[in-house]
Amino acid sequence: MNFIKIHIKSILLCTFLLVSGNLVHAQLYPVPLAQRVSNAQVIIEGIVISHVSFWDDQHHNIYTSNIIEVYKVFKGSLSAAKVEIITEGGKVGNEMQTVTHSLKLKIGDVGIFTCNANNINKADDTINQGYASFRTYADLQGFLVYDITKMSATDPFNSYSDVKTNLYPAITGLTNEQVRTIKEVNLYQKAK
Repeated sequence: MNFIKIHIKSILLCTFLLVSGNLVHAQLYPVPLAQRVSNAQVIIEGIVISHVSFWDDQHHNIYTSNIIEVYKVFKGSLSAAKVEIITEGGKVGNEMQTVTHSLKLKIGDVGIFTCNANNINKADDTINQGYASFRTYADLQGFLVYDITKMSATDPFNSYSDVKTNLYPAITGLTNEQVRTIKEVNLYQKAK
């Protein structure tokens, strides 16, 4: 009988350690805007216009290729009208992969992306149609999504009450670069 009690306690302790260990790894820690701006090769403002999921070249993980129509460049030497941003997870055929605390974009999402070069090799090279390919720095926190109705922006830990008067100066103050307009869009007009 004592053996069973000890065995049950051991099982409960192991279960607790496994669950608590997974919780620690599943937590999202804030990455300050200054760090995201500093460590990003390219910072753009744009809108998600399409996406398609794909397998990596090892057929181990599913990713999503999101095509972004670029409005502005805050950092970097990008001059293209469209870029690709790769996110983790997606659905290919009947198979789906979900990654917690990973950026998930929807068509029509507008905001600012802090990006670095993509390092994911695709099983199908025709997926991105030749666009420059990136991943967000700090994954989920690498996208500051706009609320077009209020012209505010948020990331998982911060909010900016006005894109033009709060967020733009916060980024340009860190980059010391001139903002380059790729496509003239009046987001404030869309907000009305």
